[in-house]
Amino acid sequence: MIVLSKHLVTAMSAIVLLSAAGAVAAAPTVIDFDAVSLRGSNASNTLPTITEFANGNGASISSLVAGQKAYYGTSHFAGQTVSSIDTISFSYRPSTGLPYVNLGITNGFTTGVLALTTVQSSVVNGDGSVTVVYDLATTGLAFYERVGPDPVFGVLDYDDIDTWTFIVGDRTLAAGEANGAGQPRGPVSDSLAILWGDSQNNYLGEKEIFNVQVLDASGNAFVAGNVPEPASLALVGLALMGALVSRRRRRSA
Repeated sequence: MIVLSKHLVTAMSAIVLLSAAGAVAAAPTVIDFDAVSLRGSNASNTLPTITEFANGNGASISSLVAGQKAYYGTSHFAGQTVSSIDTISFSYRPSTGLPYVNLGITNGFTTGVLALTTVQSSVVNGDGSVTVVYDLATTGLAFYERVGPDPVFGVLDYDDIDTWTFIVGDRTLAAGEANGAGQPRGPVSDSLAILWGDSQNNYLGEKEIFNVQVLDASGNAFVAGNVPEPASLALVGLALMGALVSRRRRRSA
């Protein structure tokens, strides 16, 4: 059994990398994403298939019938303000059919889905995949599935919602949402989601979404992946501290 002091736990809370020059740079924080089959087809309510990759940084989605929708999302940022997130990026293949980003947000009175409608940059990679970046402060925004008294609805400006927070827990569904009551268009339990699917036929087929990264307003990077168990984190932290001590001893010798 490993017993760690609170100071050691604090020191290990951020995983760091040692560069060749001896500088310490913060590595991306690995956070958990969920692969969710959100909505069934228009006709039979048959759900699409979504399977998370073994490395926890992406998912494969199969949407074969109009109306099906699935998403790869996280609740890691629940309770934080919209302005706390700077950019959201990911890669996808094949290059046809752009997955899109939805955010579940609330101001404490009204809850709804914020759709990011404009990609800030797009790069075709050597393997044929495409990497896109959404910048929250400059993308087009649309707010829908509103439940509550706030009049904000439809197309809006970033300043209208930058102080709103990402939902904590499940989002309330609007009565009679698209495709019938209880058929949400956007994520319900994860407040940040990359979606594939629509009510029309323009999102049919197979899709892979991977290399998901979120940058916060302070420049900290968060990547989707398999979150280590606490015991594994402790061992990594101890090994890191040992490397730091060893380096210091070599320098003082």
